Amino acid sequence: MTTFLVTDKSVEKYMRDNLNSLKSYKPSSHISPGLNINLSPVGDGSIYLGTFTGYGDSLLKSANATPFSDFMNVVNVCDAALLSYRSLPFTGKMVGYQPTDLVRSFLYHKKAHRLFFLRATDVLPFVSSLRESLSDEDLKISLF
Repeated sequence: MTTFLVTDKSVEKYMRDNLNSLKSYKPSSHISPGLNINLSPVGDGSIYLGTFTGYGDSLLKSANATPFSDFMNVVNVCDAALLSYRSLPFTGKMVGYQPTDLVRSFLYHKKAHRLFFLRATDVLPFVSSLRESLSDEDLKISLF
């Protein structure tokens, strides 16, 4: 069962406080059809932004990139893996389901389905935990 947060004020506050850094975020150009996670440093590099996006065969964001049940399975695995990384009020929380206006606007402009934040020191352990649970066919991961 997923633990989506409809409105998480700590995530929203972090986004507002770091809006200029977040505006410069560009999704990786190394995408593949299917579900992708992109992880990129924000600001001074101590925090990473993760975006979760499904891409269709034309490599455009698509709600039909994968069957809905597969999408939800991967989202649930990612969400469960993130629970271990809630070391700061805004880290380790995937948002995007029933998002606030700020989150909705960011996801729309950056062409993503969900987002989350991690401390830089948690990025590789998080990726490793996903690799233990999901195959490369289930989820593609880009670090940049």
